[in-house]
Order: sequence, then structure tokens, then C-alpha cells
Amino acid sequence: MTSAASFARAVVLAGGRSRRMGSIKAALRLGRQALLGRLILGLERLFSKVAVSLPADPALQKEILALLEESPISRKPDLTIDGAADLGPMEGLRASLAALPEDGAFFVAVDMPVLWAPLLRLLSREAARPGKRAAMPCWQGRCEPACAFYRRGLLPDLEAALARGERSLQAIARWPGVEAVVVEDPQVAAELSRSRPFDPALVFFNLNTPADWRALLERRRACLILDDPVMGD
Repeated sequence: MTSAASFARAVVLAGGRSRRMGSIKAALRLGRQALLGRLILGLERLFSKVAVSLPADPALQKEILALLEESPISRKPDLTIDGAADLGPMEGLRASLAALPEDGAFFVAVDMPVLWAPLLRLLSREAARPGKRAAMPCWQGRCEPACAFYRRGLLPDLEAALARGERSLQAIARWPGVEAVVVEDPQVAAELSRSRPFDPALVFFNLNTPADWRALLERRRACLILDDPVMGD
């Protein structure tokens, strides 16, 4: 990260089929840019390296690669590919962690509308602590594992979870060595809001259906979401 870096790499989880949305979320356009290119442009300002996690399906890979070709990103991202199809984001996390040359990275879903820079710095610091294998934010009693730092020490548990049929990243929050950062905690909330008020409903917006997409566009029209995905500083 450009300030006080503990982790140099970010990974975009772009392997979902987006069945409820009806089309791949990476290609949805917020303003002039597809979500995938917009997110990568923001991550390039916060991390020195960016990677994209691709699905095992060749047809979906082709769509995402086409989006990367049209995006005005400054550096071609590294690519990782799921080892098997239809295993969900946990397989994307496993495959990307296994391919990392570093100890860990920031992982974020492709439909993340806002990168709150102070939150990323806080999570990076917590994940780098001795004995920690991950750090993720939690809000209203629910963790947000698709906006989290993960370290390679988590790989054995990921492999075991996939072997027993686990698919949801929510399970990771209960594993040893995973730090849950509760954003309602007064000290955490103060750190996240030093420059401007932290809005968890915006940062953790859940984009799964066409109705969710319409609601996100309404937020953009209200100037809660700008063309720049990096906020908070």
C-alpha cells in the first residue's frame, strides 16, 4: 500500500457466474468504466501489484480478459485461474493464495463499489500481526470476507474446507488466527472517519441482483459514489 505497506499485492476476485444478476458483474458500468477496470485503477493507487482471479470456465475467462483489454489500466495484472469450476469464491481465494510469491495480499470482490483507504490500512496492520492469518471487517454482526487481507498460512484450512464441501467465505471468520475488525467499535470508527465519515452501508454494499444494481446507480446519482473508487482520505 502506498503508505505504511504491510502487503504489496491486491487480488480481485472476478470468478463468479453472477447468476442472480443475469450477467457478469465485472462488466457492469459505473459511470464510464466497467466495474473490473474501475476497481483495478483504484487498487493501482494503493498497491504496487494487482492480480485478477479468473474462473475455470473458458467462456467466462474470455469475457473478463476482453474487459481487461479495454480498461485504461497502467499495468497488466497477474492472472490466476480456479482449479475447478463452481466452487465459489473460496476456490478463487485458495488458487490465488497458492500462486502468491508473497506471504499474503488484499482480496476484494469485483463488485466492491468503494475502496475505503483508512479501512485497508487498518486491516493490513491487523493481518500483519504475529500469529494472524487474515483480517476482515465486520458490521452489524456479519463479517465481510470479500474485503479482507489473507495470508498463505490459511491455505491448509481452505483446502480442507473445500474438500468437505464448504463454499461460503463466511466460515473463515470463525477460524483460528482470523482477526475480525468490528467497524462499530468506537476506536475503530474514529480511525476510519478521521478525514470524512465512514459509511459502512456504502463500503459494504451487497451487489447481487438487478435491483441492487439500480440502488447502486441511485447512490451514484446522489454523489455518494464517484468515478474515483478510492475514498476516505
